[in-house]
Amino acid sequence: LRANKCGIPEAGGIALCQAIGNNNTVLTLLHLANNSIGNKAAREFGLMLPHNRALHDLDLSWNHIKPEGAIDIAAGLEENRSLVRINLAWNGLEDAGGGRIGEMLAKNHGIKHIDLTNTRMGSSAALLLGEGLKINRTLEELVLNGNAVGDDGARHLMNALKTNASLQYLGLQGTNMTSAARGHNTSSEFNPLAPDGAYTLDLSQAADRAIALQLCALDVASFNAEPMKNIKIDGRNIQNCKSAGWPDHLPVSGMLECDFVTRRLQKDVAVMEQKKFAAFNRQLESGNMSDKEKLGLVEIMAPFTYLSCYQISSVLRSFSMGDELVQAAALLFTRAADLEENIDMLTNAMQDRDVHELHELLGWYSYVRFSNCTGHYELDLSTAVHHSFASRLKDVAWSESPENNNNNWINIIYDMYTSLLKVPANYGPPEAWKGVVPSRGVLSLDFVSSSMPPPDIETISDEELLDFLHHGIGIDFDPYSGMPIPDMDFDKADLQVALLRQEVGHSFFVTSAQALRMVSCFAAGPHRVEVVVMLYNLIVDRAHIWTILYSMSSLEQALAMWRLGPDKLFDRNHPSLHYVLDISQPAHEQVARKLIDIANQNPESPNIWNIRLQGQKRSITENRNMWGTFTSETFTPFLEFDFLGPDAHEMLNKSKSDWEAMHKGDKLDALNKLGKRMELRRIKDMYAYYNDGSGWQRPPWQSRELLMKALLYKAPWMASWDRLMRLLVRWEERGRNISADSYVEDIFDDYSNDDNEMSAESFEACCREWGWSRGEVFYHFRKLFEMVAQPSQTDASRTAHAAAMQAYESALQGERASLTGSGATAAGDPPQPQTVLDFQSFVTIFLLEPAPDLRFKEVPAVSSLVKALATERAAKLFKGKLAFKGKK
Repeated sequence: LRANKCGIPEAGGIALCQAIGNNNTVLTLLHLANNSIGNKAAREFGLMLPHNRALHDLDLSWNHIKPEGAIDIAAGLEENRSLVRINLAWNGLEDAGGGRIGEMLAKNHGIKHIDLTNTRMGSSAALLLGEGLKINRTLEELVLNGNAVGDDGARHLMNALKTNASLQYLGLQGTNMTSAARGHNTSSEFNPLAPDGAYTLDLSQAADRAIALQLCALDVASFNAEPMKNIKIDGRNIQNCKSAGWPDHLPVSGMLECDFVTRRLQKDVAVMEQKKFAAFNRQLESGNMSDKEKLGLVEIMAPFTYLSCYQISSVLRSFSMGDELVQAAALLFTRAADLEENIDMLTNAMQDRDVHELHELLGWYSYVRFSNCTGHYELDLSTAVHHSFASRLKDVAWSESPENNNNNWINIIYDMYTSLLKVPANYGPPEAWKGVVPSRGVLSLDFVSSSMPPPDIETISDEELLDFLHHGIGIDFDPYSGMPIPDMDFDKADLQVALLRQEVGHSFFVTSAQALRMVSCFAAGPHRVEVVVMLYNLIVDRAHIWTILYSMSSLEQALAMWRLGPDKLFDRNHPSLHYVLDISQPAHEQVARKLIDIANQNPESPNIWNIRLQGQKRSITENRNMWGTFTSETFTPFLEFDFLGPDAHEMLNKSKSDWEAMHKGDKLDALNKLGKRMELRRIKDMYAYYNDGSGWQRPPWQSRELLMKALLYKAPWMASWDRLMRLLVRWEERGRNISADSYVEDIFDDYSNDDNEMSAESFEACCREWGWSRGEVFYHFRKLFEMVAQPSQTDASRTAHAAAMQAYESALQGERASLTGSGATAAGDPPQPQTVLDFQSFVTIFLLEPAPDLRFKEVPAVSSLVKALATERAAKLFKGKLAFKGKK
């Protein structure tokens, strides 16, 4: 019987139900769509359905059935065994009605097709539908199009599909996930894939009870562990879930309070079952969906499951060429479980043009491999691709072993347009995101995997590493020394770093010495730090990672510790590094306290140098109250300093015995010079961000203008560098430590005269004051001075030079008159004008680093030096006499 759009009123619907209920054995199909049937008629249908054995197809769509009517129909369906298809689309069932139908699915074992399109359901109804699907073994088609189930509801449904074996089609088109209304009810926050959290559940409410049942089931499945803790029912303590006989005997009412902690259980990545995937793929290949609709289905499915690259390639082949294909590929890229081994399967399903657009859409993140995703991320959560990246990083974080406190998300900054939320930085992903990552705002974080190299793992050989770096990455090596030659083209070095990140998954492991060699393949600070970060989980001898840090500049050391966490890189036996610590972060405070403790145990000489407290340079006495001094103005200060601990002698190329044999005053002098060198290196690294008119040629990647550009569009390693540099520049400007326009200009002002000229003597004194060794001054800076110095332009200098020239001419005339006599001494070379440096030439040579081998190179003794100069002078005079004789 088809009676659609017949104007049947409520009374007519009641009459039909009563007629059918009187021992009907003939009517199998009843379509009453688009009439005026409401809750009263729905109640009659609910009373009729348990007794009817003939009706197979019931269509009540486009009527006036509300939640109460849906509840009655669902009650009748629980005892019905004949109905195969029911359509309740375009009725106002809401969460209460939709949720009751979900409960019905757990008891009905005959229905195969349900259409609930546009029934005003949300995530709570989706939760109960998901619970019903877990038990149901007959339903083949469930249509929920047009319902604002949101990300949360889709998550519950996708989780149910892992256990349901019958469902062939799940319709979620037009569910408007990202803009679905989000309340604060428990169902919208609960994620069975990451259930950790504190719960307060009303067991008399269907949605809350469904969550409680899931928690109990997870607890029972955890064997010896008891993730469900601090359990209370109406304030009464429950020892544990198992002893109470839950979930089988879970009370039907009462307020349940508990904490759920699963971080002791490591989760494995499992791809979608092939049977489930085949059903999903059939929907895409059916020909009834546009590419836009297919993309919408992929967007719903992707955040809640993993696929193999083979499965992804099958999905992509169902699309035609175009933007939707590229968008789908980008989303599925983030959910690929075997990206390292089989990425070619993914790209082979696309045309070359689409592969190029995919690379453009993913940007630098196209080189990320999730087997080793330790790195920096700047993500715009309002874009589907970046949101999917964040979801994958969250899943990876929650899947890792909790033995390292799950602190794999650090330095988290979530900027939601106008508000800035600084999330505590050592507890993994934010607790509020355990269900779904927000779909707006900008997220910045450093991901640090807690994975460790397997014990006794074999590392790559030096020959294989050299071949990989040269042919795989494009690094050149000096044919004589075998040392790498860093490419000075920053863009090319960018690509080399990206290729290195792509290739360095868990395919090979390295020693700290090999990692050091890989770091030396790059010249720019951001690249060098990125190599340390990406290799961190692959270094088999982490006890020697300090050797890598000691080869880096001050700010490179600070950024490496900032990105990986200072607590992870801190080595009590080798603490002599440059530190930038935000004491508001617990891991940073922990390291700061350890360093102060080391300083107190080593009172013979200062340990903490070049202190900046809240950006201001300070001189603080080392004593037992040092922590109190640091925190006197605020309990969470921002600290920056150089630490020269008990191992500082290694940085001075001295053995421990030689160091201990040194006089206390000599030690202090050596440490003072070393502290000056470290401060100068910081000044040089920061100099590009200041404009003092020197005209110095800045590196192509480093300037004040580039620093302030949006981080979101920079390479991740560049964004992480600039984020810390912005912080340091901001604190520096607040501290007002600079008198001129830069630190370098302040240094020049200290050693130049009133005419802004620096003499050779002042320049060498400046170099010695800032910690350069005698060898570096003699062999490097003195030669540079001679190359760039210009005659002084001051009146006094010109007058002195004129007088010297007059005296020289007089002496020379006397010498010429005496040549016929006994050979009196010559007048010597003509006096040269005093040469000096102006500010521009000072900057040019002062920022040039001496060769490393000059630092400890011996300088000729004074006596031999004088003798050599005298010999050279005598030779010049002899040549002069021959010249005069020739003229005569």
